[in-house]
Amino acid sequence: MNMENDLSFLYSNGSECNQKRNFDFNTDVNVTFAQRKQLFAMCGRNLLTWIPEKSCLEVAKNTVRFSSIPTQCVNEVRCNSLFTHAALISQSEVVIVHLPAELYASHYSISPTKDGHVCRSAFVDLGLHRVALNLQFLCVRWHPCYLKGPYLMALCNDNTLRMYDAFSCKKPLQIVSLDPSKREIGMSTLNPKYFIGDSAVTFDFGSPLDTKEVEQDGPQYWPIFVVHGCGEIRYVLSDTHNCKFFEPSDSLSIFPLADDNYDLEVSDVLCLENDGLSVLAVASSTGKIYHLVVFQDKDDDEILSCTSSAYSLHVHEIIQLPWYKLVSERSNVSTSMCTVFSDYGLKFKYVCYCSNEIYMIHLRWLEDFVKIGEISEKVAAEETRPTSVDFLLKMPNKASSVHSEFMGVAFVNAENQAASFLIALTSDFSITTIRLPHFSDASDNSADRSTVEKDPAAVAKNSSGFMLEVEKLLPTERRFPILCNESNSKFDGRLLKRVFDMVESKFFSKLKPARQFVIDRVNDLERLYEQEVADLDALCSNHSFLKIIIGDLEKDLDILQSNNEAIIQRCSILTDVLKRYIHKKNAPLSTAEAQALFELRQMETSVSCLFQMLRQAAGELDSFQFEMEQIVHARSKLTEAQYEALLRTINENDSYISKTLELLTAVKKLLDSTDT
Repeated sequence: MNMENDLSFLYSNGSECNQKRNFDFNTDVNVTFAQRKQLFAMCGRNLLTWIPEKSCLEVAKNTVRFSSIPTQCVNEVRCNSLFTHAALISQSEVVIVHLPAELYASHYSISPTKDGHVCRSAFVDLGLHRVALNLQFLCVRWHPCYLKGPYLMALCNDNTLRMYDAFSCKKPLQIVSLDPSKREIGMSTLNPKYFIGDSAVTFDFGSPLDTKEVEQDGPQYWPIFVVHGCGEIRYVLSDTHNCKFFEPSDSLSIFPLADDNYDLEVSDVLCLENDGLSVLAVASSTGKIYHLVVFQDKDDDEILSCTSSAYSLHVHEIIQLPWYKLVSERSNVSTSMCTVFSDYGLKFKYVCYCSNEIYMIHLRWLEDFVKIGEISEKVAAEETRPTSVDFLLKMPNKASSVHSEFMGVAFVNAENQAASFLIALTSDFSITTIRLPHFSDASDNSADRSTVEKDPAAVAKNSSGFMLEVEKLLPTERRFPILCNESNSKFDGRLLKRVFDMVESKFFSKLKPARQFVIDRVNDLERLYEQEVADLDALCSNHSFLKIIIGDLEKDLDILQSNNEAIIQRCSILTDVLKRYIHKKNAPLSTAEAQALFELRQMETSVSCLFQMLRQAAGELDSFQFEMEQIVHARSKLTEAQYEALLRTINENDSYISKTLELLTAVKKLLDSTDT
């Protein structure tokens, strides 16, 4: 069997996987703080998975290899918003991988290749450990601004926030200290202070500021909400245009007040944005989630210049997961990393997984607020629905002493929400898929529900329609079901591929006729374009002929103007002679002299009319030449109806040219008769 494209080892026995990888997942339980676990991520519509044995990434059975291989156990894989880069995050090192364009440029399936892909990679800030050997990364996220960078933000255990450029990550672009007592980087003691005091543990990005200085290429000021282990929250403004941070703000005011500041073991934070309304979901390692509404106390332009805090927080509700009950009732239950996760397809919802349970949390009150359009005192509590917490999946209980937990989740956002599902990876490298439940208003009949727990059997029963579709594609002999249960918790790797194939054939196949229609339409437009180019060439040749005619007319006009000037000069001389004669001889004019004077005045009138006609003819010729240039310039943009109108205009101009030639001929005859 060719092991290069075989992923069956991912779904083999958990003990074998641990022996292959030569590391024990139990070591993660004994550390002083919990690490995030996310070993795969969605890259477009494909699943990007980290393979520890091969030290590489795999997507659609394609191996992605790179030069800078992580030396530590990878805990998290993150892709940026454009899926051009991936970050492999370990406890004290980060590797940035430049993904090939073939993996994210198309929404269709990627064909497997024999040799895979080889791409560039680089370690982030190799000189970081020269400052201190125990320096670690607590939280690493890609900056949501996709018009610049891409930039990688890293929160370290020395209470600093660092900004890196994906294309030049050897040194940070800027470092900001979150400890107000230590402003010089490198002067701190660098002792890890997890979940105590002023130590920051996680962060997330808020909505960008709509300021007057916003450039045309997008927003440049993004607030970063930093959560400390003691529950305090502050923000740092990031300037993506100038690649710098502003000074951290003071601790934000939280209402209503609490003696314990709501929690002492903050684990993760997620900022939900919906129509200008920001909500922070702060999760603790004990199983409590706090929903804080972010109020902006100052205008966007004032935030850039103010020194005090421009935001305040209101604790709307506190959610207690069943995990919190176990921690509070049993003292021997250890706390775990509680991770909150969202996606563009999960509006008003997010996924929370801690220890061995996964929940879908739906902020129904936030959805009602957005429908109302504003938050004010006029909105009564009865008009909004409470938050619902739906149980999705739980790790099966095992007799083995090996601690098993979820290593990450990914959300597959299909066009039809009935086929949308969640993919979960466990610590024994088993993969589970689960169909996401519906969140329709009609099915919500409990107005006072805040927490809903569902049994896995009930979830599987509700997902029977989705399972029947997949059952048709499965082979006769198989070992693993779709959903994990207590008796059989393994999952066949081939089943995941069949699920993806089913979703692709059911939904993405509808795009093929539309794609063919677009191709045919493009071909028709190309033929029309070629025809218009030919018509434009013919029009250009006609334009050249008209330019020759206009040149001849201009020559005749120059001759007429020179003759006109000679006539005017001759008339001026005769007038001067006559005036001198009249002043010299006061005797009355003879009949011949009077006749000559009369003819001279008539000649002056004729010359004046002739000069006016010549000026009019010259102006009309210039106007005609300008119209011809405009016609040639706009030809490529004309439709068929406009082109026919253009032909009529040209015919009218031809008749106008004929009339102009007749006028010039008459003027020429008049000049000839005047000369005689």
